[in-house]
Amino acid sequence: MKSWTTRKGARRRGSFTLQTLRYLLLNPIYIGKIRLKGELHEGEHAPIIPMGLWQQVQEILGRTNRQAPRGPRQRQVAMLRGLLYCQACGTRMVPTYTSGKKQRFRYYTCLSAQKRGRKTCPTRSLAAEEIERSVLERINPFLRSGEFAAAEVQARYEADPWDDLISEWVNDPTRRSDQGSIAPLTSTPESVTVRDILIHCIGKGPDAWVQADQTRVARSLTAMGWKRYQKRIPDGREWRYKSPVAPLEPR
Repeated sequence: MKSWTTRKGARRRGSFTLQTLRYLLLNPIYIGKIRLKGELHEGEHAPIIPMGLWQQVQEILGRTNRQAPRGPRQRQVAMLRGLLYCQACGTRMVPTYTSGKKQRFRYYTCLSAQKRGRKTCPTRSLAAEEIERSVLERINPFLRSGEFAAAEVQARYEADPWDDLISEWVNDPTRRSDQGSIAPLTSTPESVTVRDILIHCIGKGPDAWVQADQTRVARSLTAMGWKRYQKRIPDGREWRYKSPVAPLEPR
């Protein structure tokens, strides 16, 4: 633990992490020096730690690093990395492990407890295999084939009052519209744009529609089997929807 007094006289307490503790032990400011561009220079403040003691600490830390050379660090495989959060404190749970004589045991542990000690969070580590197996058992029923998933989406799609209007308009070869003064009609019998439907079918000008209206049209077209694709135009590219019975236009 560490404690300090603020300029206003308030007492504060906290916990050391390995990184902050190492930073303190390596910091030359406590021997009256400062580090600048990798070199030590005399500071304008008085030392509070004897030089001999500080050098002993540096030798111990350097010896420890030499005795434990690090090779390329391999990222631990963890299926639920970034997805688990501690129920007690809300902190992310991170993968870790302990090694036995012949086996490595994987866990997920609270990041707060790992960095600041178990007193900061009562949650115990979770055995990785057990929690991962539990999650897989719960999601397996939803891992269906593409066709089945599409059928489920179609079955759950709620009818929208615009559906009939859009269906009638896109299936009308003439694509009649009284909104030509607002914007020219760019749709063809084989493809349409959300913009055209909003203007010429629904009757909403560009200043009247919102993002939700565009999403509403897109959902309706997708439910009818129209496929979204990009087409090259003079100014770049635009998104269009292709009729389920028409060949794809050149991009």
